[in-house]
Amino acid sequence: MQSIPFTTNFFADDTQPTRTDALAGDATADVLIVGAGVVGLSCAYVLREAGLDVAVVERDHVGFASSGRHMGHITPHMWNYGSKEPHVLAAWAHGCLDWIEELLATEDIDCDFARCPFWLPAATRAEAEVVRRVAAYYAGLGVPVRSVEANDFDLVTFRTWGAVVLEDQARAHPYRMVRGLRDAVLRKGVRLYEGTRVNSVEGGPRVTVTTPGGTLRAPKAVLALNAYSGQFPFLRHYTTPMHTYTIVTEPLDEDTARTVGPPPAEDLLIYDMAASRDEEHFYQRLRGDGRLFFGGGGTTPALAPDRMAPDGNDAMFRRIHAEMSRRYPSLGNVRVEAGWGGPICATVRGQPIVADVPEHENIVMAIVGNGNGIGLGTNAGRLVKGLVLGLDTLDESTRAFLEYCGESVDAA
Repeated sequence: MQSIPFTTNFFADDTQPTRTDALAGDATADVLIVGAGVVGLSCAYVLREAGLDVAVVERDHVGFASSGRHMGHITPHMWNYGSKEPHVLAAWAHGCLDWIEELLATEDIDCDFARCPFWLPAATRAEAEVVRRVAAYYAGLGVPVRSVEANDFDLVTFRTWGAVVLEDQARAHPYRMVRGLRDAVLRKGVRLYEGTRVNSVEGGPRVTVTTPGGTLRAPKAVLALNAYSGQFPFLRHYTTPMHTYTIVTEPLDEDTARTVGPPPAEDLLIYDMAASRDEEHFYQRLRGDGRLFFGGGGTTPALAPDRMAPDGNDAMFRRIHAEMSRRYPSLGNVRVEAGWGGPICATVRGQPIVADVPEHENIVMAIVGNGNGIGLGTNAGRLVKGLVLGLDTLDESTRAFLEYCGESVDAA
């Protein structure tokens, strides 16, 4: 098999983008946020809009982690909305897409945002029943969804056993989207400290965040770390660390591209319907430029102490290439331009967590992840606002969704 070059971020135009200065000295704010992915930037945007003095610390640069190198799919829906108000929760989640679209337009963020379906085919016979069950569940909640019978699903050329189609989802260029959000919060006056590693967070009447260059203090802190939550022991039991990996081919010529799927398959997001998150599954995106992105595999164990696995994993790249070649034999000798990977966050119950951290006064955790964190993550600020400024600042449906996001904490 050919050697697969590793890249940290295939989507980044510049591997060393402009950074703000790291924190130097001591500072205060009304609220401080740890992590500047889409979750942290969403919180910064909404809280600054509400008039607060907001400071954000980011270990690397905005766009370095999963917010800047995912596959570009944006779906806010959960697999299980519980039994209390599932219709309300599903409607609120679907409305997240409208909020994202409006935000991108308001801030003039050019990231190729477009509405599109999200396809979930059954790659094995055993998953066919899962397809039917998921389609019926979403339809019962009023989510725009349809199911496709096995013989009618022609967006891939490998065998499938039907598919769920979530209509009216979205896609975007991941790096340009998160960098655009960075620019938006800076324009609003948010203080962003990139290249700033957090050594400790201490709750209390005033939360203290300690870094190598100084300290930040504020009445409230939001930990928007998702896959990196494991660096704090008091967050570890809420998440299961996972890693995912992707390879991308050179641009395919027209004839080769048609062996992957018909023209409508271009720029559609297709993820295997998995019976459980521990089951090996794969995903793909045939982009309009002819490149096929193919990734997935099984759950990759993470390493102590921070529960992080390597971003470059030759064994996983080989496994992914082998599966791509099995599904599409014509691609076996096509050149692979790059491979990359990174941590993703799976919460223990598979639903988002936005809640106060028990026994850590005035610290809020915002953990969405679960493979579809961009849709909800970009709306996290709307939820966190209620924990920072009070529930009376939220409308009824947003309060209901925030309550849903606290169920994992209540059950712990």
